Amino acid sequence: MLAITSCSNSNNGATKDGTKVFLNDFENMQDIYRLNALKVGNGTRGKVDINKDKKFVTSGDASMHLKTTTGSKFEFMQYFDTAASGKVDVSNIREIEFDVYNASSFDSNCTLTLYCDDDLDSLLTVKAELPKKSDSSKFVHMSFPISKIALSYNVDRIRGIAFAVTTYNDAEFYFDNLTLTYGARLTEEDQKYSETIDKLIKQIDEL
Repeated sequence: MLAITSCSNSNNGATKDGTKVFLNDFENMQDIYRLNALKVGNGTRGKVDINKDKKFVTSGDASMHLKTTTGSKFEFMQYFDTAASGKVDVSNIREIEFDVYNASSFDSNCTLTLYCDDDLDSLLTVKAELPKKSDSSKFVHMSFPISKIALSYNVDRIRGIAFAVTTYNDAEFYFDNLTLTYGARLTEEDQKYSETIDKLIKQIDEL
């Protein structure tokens, strides 16, 4: 079981690389209240509560349960300044992870989006397909490597991470284990970008 870890290093106040902390583990309604509902489709109706059935839990004793009767999209924002772990060192984020279970009778998808500024400008997004409920259904584990280059240029703008699901009539989802790992490093996309820039600089130098 993953334990909540302090965000800071006691020696120098910096975050230690490899440290994993909870942004939200959805253990009680207080955790739910840490979230902000962002984009909810017109005419959408649904209910959010705490689930205690261990079949739908990947960490701790509970998970977040969403059940809708109508609607098109639900998006929930976890601001970094209200995270369960306390203050987040935005400059040193390596990865964000999340577990989601689709208990609906139709296929769906889930997105994780890193937002900037008070007007919530999308910076980075990752998407996962959610197969419909079946006898072999399992949680889908989402892994979101965060671009070190994007962080370096936007560190003062980043506000939080949002998760969204596409819904139809009688949709049902479970969410758990929204975690962050410290230790910013170049992602594969960053490395490709850096190699392209290096080649361009070399070509310019050779002119």
